[in-house]
Amino acid sequence: MSRETVKRAIGRFEKFLISSHINPEGDAIGSQIAMSSLLKRLGKKVVSVNDNPVPHTLRFMKGSEDILKEMPRDFNFDSAMILDSPDLTRIGRIANYISSDKPVINIDHHISNQRFARYNWVAPNVSSAGEMVFELFKEFKLKMRYDEAVAIYVAIMTDTGSFKYTNTSSRTHRIIAELIDAGAEPYQLFSRIY
Repeated sequence: MSRETVKRAIGRFEKFLISSHINPEGDAIGSQIAMSSLLKRLGKKVVSVNDNPVPHTLRFMKGSEDILKEMPRDFNFDSAMILDSPDLTRIGRIANYISSDKPVINIDHHISNQRFARYNWVAPNVSSAGEMVFELFKEFKLKMRYDEAVAIYVAIMTDTGSFKYTNTSSRTHRIIAELIDAGAEPYQLFSRIY
């Protein structure tokens, strides 16, 4: 499957649960923040819930305060979107909220991904889930806002080891250029996290 398949799946549902792996880092949190913003801009209702809290070093990002540790009792979601996680067990106890009749959208870049969802977009050739979320902004023709650019920049920067790992491609750098043009400041973001 591809981002076009995920785009069509997003169009089918109105209420989304977004989650990522236990002990989340920059890619997990940045991707969740940006994806939540994308869905809200499309008029969707969204709740982000993780098993573990947002790390202190990532709480400066706008939208991190919306990532909950507990599922709201009154939120009945249509679809669960799992980011940056190779299998459903990696999201910890949040998996207990996802019944077998709920369609799951799996967006991940790990080669070990088990394609556990109804809608699987697995791209081991990209640097991060953040890079994949960036592609969805393009797919929906949404202009990147500052807070979204920051979240995706952090996702990509942290998962590429500040652009030194082998998963860093020329495409990664072209995306980073667009994020900088949208207001992400490399030195400031690096200093905040490291």
